[in-house]
This record gives sequence, structure tokens and C-alpha cells, in this order.
Amino acid sequence: MENNSITFLNNSAKECNLCPRNCKIDRFGKKTGICGVNTLRYCAANLHYGEEPTISGNNGSGTVFFSGCSLKCLFCQNYPNSQYCYGKDISIDELSKIFLKLQKKNAHNINLVTPTHLSFLIIPAIINAKKLGLNIPIVYNTSGYENLFILKKIIKYINIFLYDMKYSDNRLAAKYSGVVDYVENNRRSFEFILKSKKNRFNKDGIMQEGIIVRHLVLPNYIGNTLEVLKYLSPFKEQIYISLMFQYFPTYKAGNYPKINRKITRAERSKVLKYFNALKFPQGWVQEL
Repeated sequence: MENNSITFLNNSAKECNLCPRNCKIDRFGKKTGICGVNTLRYCAANLHYGEEPTISGNNGSGTVFFSGCSLKCLFCQNYPNSQYCYGKDISIDELSKIFLKLQKKNAHNINLVTPTHLSFLIIPAIINAKKLGLNIPIVYNTSGYENLFILKKIIKYINIFLYDMKYSDNRLAAKYSGVVDYVENNRRSFEFILKSKKNRFNKDGIMQEGIIVRHLVLPNYIGNTLEVLKYLSPFKEQIYISLMFQYFPTYKAGNYPKINRKITRAERSKVLKYFNALKFPQGWVQEL
């Protein structure tokens, strides 16, 4: 079964359809797709204490930041890694050892940050590491721009999804992230994950399986946020939501007046009023 999964991913990478862009680039060749990388490249691996409490806990989340990204968010806070593809190329075996090293440091989980476009190399590393004793949950920390066809093949290797829901409007997705089909792909994959993973915690309250939906509020686009919350409302008993107000203009945001500032208190209040009216029962709301 594992060999079949690796073969499937390798075939998908040869004419790349790992994300909905379907670049058809041979990821084993010299050319790269829009994601910018065709090697297993990472920027950092460490214990991270700033994720949601049920992910970071007291010991930290074993976070591995990968280079490149299938989105081109003009406000990306990790742009040196995601857009400029800074990082170090490693082998599948080396990545497996990184996972095991993080486990040895008592990480609560292995947190894969921006893994979608490198799934054909990351999944074999997970399989190898499990054979060598990796036994903590795997977190798929994603922008939410997923190809359902691929997700169905890899979901058995993933325990927890930190799942971005950036947009409710494809016009905004096209303007600020460079994709015209974000919403339908995002929601289709979300609903599949919701049917596949049930929220489960250990005795210390650390998530072992499930989904946390993250939404970053953008300045001047509160309507986008309200529509995201409206869409999520029917699923509120099944998810944990992380409502984030940490936005600040970085990367190319300065070229776009509407997103060239932080969130105001008035904007936050409007979002919270609607959020509270919908009565989401579980999750986190970030301070300004």
C-alpha cells in the first residue's frame, strides 16, 4: 500500500498536479512550476511554541518550514522562504532524521509548514521515519489550496490539519494570491477532511487528530471574513477555529493601498460581533 502511494505521488510529480494549478512540469527535471522548487528544500526545523495551544502545548510543535509555495500571496509573512525559496536541499532520508530528532526533543507533533507542493517527497520521509520509530502526530499546515485528488491519497499519513481558509471571494484570491479558483478547491478539500478526521485529544489536551481552520483577517476586506465565517457556521460543532488579527503589511503589500496597513480596532470589533453572534463554541481569537 505504501509503495503504491509513493508511485502515485511520483507519477503526479512527473506531470505535476500536486496543487490545483496543474502546471504539468516534470518535478524530477530541471524546470520548476509556479511553486518555485523541485527539490526537497527546507528553511528551518525547530520547536515552535506559537501555534494554537492544543498544537504547541508545553513542549512545542516540531515545526519544519519548507521552501516555495503554490500561492503567490502579496502579503506573505514568510516570503523569503515561500516566494524567494530560500533554504537548504536535503534528501528524503535526511528529512526522516529531522522528524526523529524533533521527536527526541519531546515535540508534541511534526508540523509540516507549506507541504503541498513537496508532498511527493515528504510522504516517503514520513513512511521512512515511522519505520524507524516516529509515533507522534503529523500536522499538515497548509494554505488550503489543495488538489482533492492528491489529498485523498495522502490523508492516511496525516493526523491533523492546520487549514487556512483565506478567501470567500475568488476575485480577492486572484488579486492578492494569484489564483482564480481558490474558494472551490479550498472548500471541497475542507469538507473532505471534515468527513475523514474527527477531533481527538490526549489526556493533556494536545490534539492527536482533527482539523483547525485558520483565517487571517485582511484590512478593508471585513466582508471577506464575514462570508468565511458564514460558510463555516454550519460546521462549527466539528471544527476548531483560529481567528487571526496579526496581519501587517509586508512583502509586496506596500504596493496595494487597501492592504497597506494593520487591522483597526473597529474592524476587529465588527468581526468579533459577527463571530459571537454565530456562537462558534471552540477555538481561539487573536488579539491585535
